[in-house]
Amino acid sequence: MNCGALLVVTVAAAFLAFWLWQFTVLMGTEDDFFPGRQDKLVWGLAFLLVWPIAPLTFYFFRKRLLVRRNVEKRLAELPGEIAGTSHRNCLETEA
Repeated sequence: MNCGALLVVTVAAAFLAFWLWQFTVLMGTEDDFFPGRQDKLVWGLAFLLVWPIAPLTFYFFRKRLLVRRNVEKRLAELPGEIAGTSHRNCLETEA
């Protein structure tokens, strides 16, 4: 096997592994994690219909949602005036 074919097989195997990993993460995620009611179904369809871009898009979507929830949780734990509406408005303007 020449180097070009080996490279193609390696890239295809890496993509398949990443696709399977992200699909497994999607299926293992609780429905309550997603902001919308039908989001898990939509992501499942995206993985099947637009399979080349869905895993990477889901990876960044999930990462951003986890960061946002972590920030919201930390803001909720802040005492008094520090956790005022001005900080919460910053989160709303980012989305």
